[in-house]
Amino acid sequence: MRVVLVENIVQAVLAGESRDIASDREMEVIPGLVADALTTRGHDVSILPANWDLPANIGKVEVDIVLNLAEGFAGSNGHEWLVPAILEQAGVPYTGADAGNILLTRDKLVTKTLLAAHNVTVPRHQIIRRHSDLSVREIGFPIIAKPLREEASIGIGKDSVVVTEAQWKRRVEILLEIYKQPVLCEEYVQGREFSIGVWGNNHVEALPMVEFVFPCVDPLQRFRSFEHKWLGDQEVMVAAEGVADVLREQASTIACLAHRVLNCRDYSRADFRLSADGRLFFLEHNYNPGIGPNTHGLSNTFTRQAELAGFSYEAFLEKLMEIARGRYQGLER
Repeated sequence: MRVVLVENIVQAVLAGESRDIASDREMEVIPGLVADALTTRGHDVSILPANWDLPANIGKVEVDIVLNLAEGFAGSNGHEWLVPAILEQAGVPYTGADAGNILLTRDKLVTKTLLAAHNVTVPRHQIIRRHSDLSVREIGFPIIAKPLREEASIGIGKDSVVVTEAQWKRRVEILLEIYKQPVLCEEYVQGREFSIGVWGNNHVEALPMVEFVFPCVDPLQRFRSFEHKWLGDQEVMVAAEGVADVLREQASTIACLAHRVLNCRDYSRADFRLSADGRLFFLEHNYNPGIGPNTHGLSNTFTRQAELAGFSYEAFLEKLMEIARGRYQGLER
């Protein structure tokens, strides 16, 4: 097939901390690795940057499918919804989320509200939109605070879990100042952290569950902080073991439900916490989860889930393209 990869190399952070750019550094190498993998399977691969020249450039190439790898636009870490919007306007088939799905799913409150309406258990939470909202705390400690509309653990540091009123107010004030958006505060679920990927459209299939393990870490820091995910703090991703079949099935069902309710396309991923008393909590949903390889020092959760399902990296990429092409061709996928 004639495959175009759309990439965005982030050079500037629109709003946030300068360290946030670390979450995009892997995109400097992933497009080349994806291109190499697809070329070995006989595909004709080219790469285009996600910038304001994309509308003109996409019209100059012959393409069967665009593999959208962009996690930002025009060298920034924001406005990634513009990429599918441009591709839609050009009438070009592409993998993954459309603009509406991106804007919907980035909002953690909307996501939780929609899933809770389908009887999915989510942590108790409160939104702080301005400093005056801190006068009333509606949930109990420990609390984890995070920006409402960020992803990739941006704004979630090792000190994001707080246990006193003063810590809570200080953490929220910092996030309001840095990220210029509301702050989601939710009761921190102490326990284990899991993720389940799903793929498909009309027929949605759950992939094997993985667990994130944080060795030798205080219980209040056993979560996917920015430090754990991007700055080298110890985090181990393993196939989930010791999970009751009923809980595994429950998580898979919720992941598939979220994929449908949030209008995800082709592939997505759900994150969960399992409390010490055995209750499963839905945390958030991820559109276009990373599909880089688990080589060259990279760690990609969705790719690992596909590996656990028996797919080689090359076959995994082809499966994603097959699912997307089936959607455009009106096939039952």
